[in-house]
Amino acid sequence: MVIFNRIKIGADTMPLHKLARAANRRIDILYEFADGSTSFDDIEDPLPFDIDAPVIEVSDKDFALFYRDLTEEMKKYKGKTAKFRAMAATDPKFPAGTCAIGRHIMTCCADDIAFCGLVSKVKDLSVVENSQWYIVTAEIDVRFSRMYGKKGPIFNVIKMEKTNAPEELVAT
Repeated sequence: MVIFNRIKIGADTMPLHKLARAANRRIDILYEFADGSTSFDDIEDPLPFDIDAPVIEVSDKDFALFYRDLTEEMKKYKGKTAKFRAMAATDPKFPAGTCAIGRHIMTCCADDIAFCGLVSKVKDLSVVENSQWYIVTAEIDVRFSRMYGKKGPIFNVIKMEKTNAPEELVAT
């Protein structure tokens, strides 16, 4: 967290916002004004990937943000194609042709690290290895899945290429 203090009331905070975001995109920002009042920064940051590109390229460091935005605003991703590095999770209990593709994500602290996988349809599931890392290219759909128990994002996998694990195994 960064705290900017003694800010004049009504001052433009955008230059300070940009300064803090340049240091760390995930930092919390608090403004303390000259009268002692405070306000959390609520300036919307643009996503670090282009959701209007023919293929949304998601870097390793931005996977957690992609996952959160996708699961919170599914409709804006429907019909889009994304490319990212992720791990596959398979289970015989999953529906035929289905696996989960995702990463371990930490949202707050080490105690909350969890595998966040998304339902993925793969034409030839026999080539998918559990806990193997892949560069995945998939078209995103939104529909009901019994794996979610409700509507959710579904990756229709176009291509999966084996790859090495990312430098940081846990996305934040």
